[in-house]
Amino acid sequence: IECKRINSINTQGKTGLNGEYVINGMNRFLNEGKYSSFYGTNGLIGFVVSQLDIQTNMKEINTLAKAHLVGSYTQEIQPENFISDFQYLYSSHHTKENGENIKLYHLMYDVSDKIVN
Repeated sequence: IECKRINSINTQGKTGLNGEYVINGMNRFLNEGKYSSFYGTNGLIGFVVSQLDIQTNMKEINTLAKAHLVGSYTQEIQPENFISDFQYLYSSHHTKENGENIKLYHLMYDVSDKIVN
């Protein structure tokens, strides 16, 4: 499991927190070999630290991931629904550089109302 912050600044850019989520989050499971479970199922938790539409932001993350994780997607980020009353659960499927298939779960937790500016 890896955790990253998510905010509403530069959501389409490589240098924003969405970019960090992809490059220093998802990529570490896929290409760097830093994180990966024996069973090929992994999780990323996004702590949303500023107000934004999470569903729209997941589309932005998906776009960034397609651009920066070229060739790894076998299934783009899609909604999941196996946790009752939790709407911000997603998953994606990937093929690592070594050919291993993995599934990444993406859980987005909105903690923006807890952040003191």
